[in-house]
Amino acid sequence: MSDPTQMPSPRPKKRTHPLLLVLLALIPVAIVGYVMYVQQVKTPLEENRDFNSKLVYKTVGLQDAAPLKLADRFVDTDGDLVAETPTDPKQLVDPPTLMFSYVGTSKADSERLRDRFKEFTAYLSQKIGKPVEYAAYSNPEDELRALCDGKLHVAGVNTGNVALAVNQCGFVPFAMLASEQGTNTYKMQIIVPADSPMQKLADLRGHELTLTEPGSNSGFKAPLVLLSRDNGLQPAKDFSIRYSGGHNESIVGIANHTYQAAAVASDLLQRAMAEDPPLIKKDQFRVIYES
Repeated sequence: MSDPTQMPSPRPKKRTHPLLLVLLALIPVAIVGYVMYVQQVKTPLEENRDFNSKLVYKTVGLQDAAPLKLADRFVDTDGDLVAETPTDPKQLVDPPTLMFSYVGTSKADSERLRDRFKEFTAYLSQKIGKPVEYAAYSNPEDELRALCDGKLHVAGVNTGNVALAVNQCGFVPFAMLASEQGTNTYKMQIIVPADSPMQKLADLRGHELTLTEPGSNSGFKAPLVLLSRDNGLQPAKDFSIRYSGGHNESIVGIANHTYQAAAVASDLLQRAMAEDPPLIKKDQFRVIYES
């Protein structure tokens, strides 16, 4: 007979598998992490994308755009949509040195433009009988600000900012650069790297389009209008958007494969190829759309 005073030995406890313990510990962390991602990343990103989309449509005049009109400080009695010369002599300026600029751009491009406009500034100085200096601005916004503040007196403005310069700064357009035949035309082109799989505009769907900056016609407004209105490609829905800050930056980005596709002006693309050394070569890109 067994000894009643002797207790049966306890059964060994089953140990939980270490992998299961790790999983049990990670699941709450994963849940918390996902909730934080939705709250702090996913939702704000979607809201920001929706905001940018609406902003883009308003900028290019496709959705609830405010009508263009002169600022209240300007007068337009003859209805030509351009500010008239003030009748009050106190509002007239006669600077000892006339400041001239041609389209705010990057520092390197500004120096090139300064050199290229030396002949023009000398000619203008001779004609008006006072010094003319070239003013370099790093972007179109700074150029417009100087124009509005009266620090810039004669300027070449990129086409996309002409309306803003007229309405807010009193800019009076009177001439444009032209060929020897007296004409000046250019096209908006969407370019991709030469080895890109994109062959036609429809292939842009699901990819990224690089724009220059909101003040540009060919680098911003025209592509958005033409793609959405005429080709059924909606920004932020069918393709994403990024910004380069300028045409040359977009062109170089295509040359070195930084960008998938870019909207640029045809004349600036030709100028970029004619630089020494060229910013891009003909065999480095392909045009998939032309306005």
